[in-house]
Amino acid sequence: MTKTQLRAKACVYWDGINKDIERMIQSCATCREHQRAQQKEPLLQHELPSRPWETVGTDLFHFQGDEYLILTDYYSKFPLIRKIRGQCTARAVVQVTKDIFSEQGIPLMVISDNGPQFASYEYKSLAREWGFEHVTSSPHYPQSNGMVERAIQTVKRTLVKVKESHGDLHLALLSLRTTPVDVNLPSPAELLQGRKMRSTIPVQSDELSPRQTEVHQKLVGRQDKQKEYFDGRGVKELPALRTGERVLTRDHGTGLWSPATVVEKCQEPRSYLLQTPNGGIRRRNR
Repeated sequence: MTKTQLRAKACVYWDGINKDIERMIQSCATCREHQRAQQKEPLLQHELPSRPWETVGTDLFHFQGDEYLILTDYYSKFPLIRKIRGQCTARAVVQVTKDIFSEQGIPLMVISDNGPQFASYEYKSLAREWGFEHVTSSPHYPQSNGMVERAIQTVKRTLVKVKESHGDLHLALLSLRTTPVDVNLPSPAELLQGRKMRSTIPVQSDELSPRQTEVHQKLVGRQDKQKEYFDGRGVKELPALRTGERVLTRDHGTGLWSPATVVEKCQEPRSYLLQTPNGGIRRRNR
């Protein structure tokens, strides 16, 4: 087959292609089964960086007996997933993180939860030696790293769909990365890399060339609309706590509430250090 024939084959279009694609998705039993769960998830907010790969979120998730590390760019929402081989130790997480950073570059900030792998000496050493700021979310409050939590749910749904439909996981992840964010914004791949990634969906060859687009204001506008919708559902900002203020804190092991005193405000949003009557120090979200 000649190059001309290949290009002609790759650039397929017909009248009503969008409606045909919608009908195909609506007729997919696996997609319908998981659509309701996806629609019920709340929209979680975060501060938008000024450029790609400036701030990334990371976390671990478990799926069918395996542990995975996910790294998601806060600007483009591009997810990178790696299976942890062997035991999911701090050393293993650091090694996989190094592999990704050696390919994508070192971000300015990495946001994670307080899991033992991320609170470890090994991960703190990685942050110091590689020169990025490591910010941890409040314990027992995953919403403070909500962008990654949402990415994990999207990836997990994709894994389930692939298994149930006997599909190709790598093609499914490619579809996630190459699907436009909305009608006004490019795909996560284009936002991160400045170019479209070729997938099995037909595309004109000239569209694969790198191009510069001013999308930051569109991203900010989109996020502001999400926040307006989210905050319009009875959400209100709680007043800040003062040092020395008496509060109640919940023991997540027993579910019981007990008195405590505010020691100081943490760097992370709405996060405080509390001292319990027995002298223990806990970190809790407002």
